[in-house]
Amino acid sequence: MKKITGIVNVISQILSELGYPQEDCYVASNLWKLKNGSAHITIAYDKESGFIFGDAVLCSLPKDPSNKLLIFLLLQNNEPGKIRLAVKDDAIMLSWTAYDKYFSQETARTYIEEHLKEADRLDNILVSKYGCVWLNSDF
Repeated sequence: MKKITGIVNVISQILSELGYPQEDCYVASNLWKLKNGSAHITIAYDKESGFIFGDAVLCSLPKDPSNKLLIFLLLQNNEPGKIRLAVKDDAIMLSWTAYDKYFSQETARTYIEEHLKEADRLDNILVSKYGCVWLNSDF
């Protein structure tokens, strides 16, 4: 198998292998948008800084979040791996960041597959169990 080089080519190839053809998810220079189940995920590559960002806005916090929800969010970040939950304004996000110099094809595939799986899993849990709110998406 021929080794693919260049971050854009590596990401595009992996997404294609996972069933996301470039013509469907490559929306701008170094920017991909994809959907997996109920999850909407964006992958962006900043060539100037060398950073690759994977972000999924999962849902919104309920108006009065319970302590159980907040504890759940914090405990998720104790799990091994590089994907992390965060809250920005009232949105719950699942994100990862990598540096292109250390982003091999194997590493990229692991990050992307895990992000797709976890985003779709977590948004459902947050809405059904903790009262979070689905976001309207222009995706």
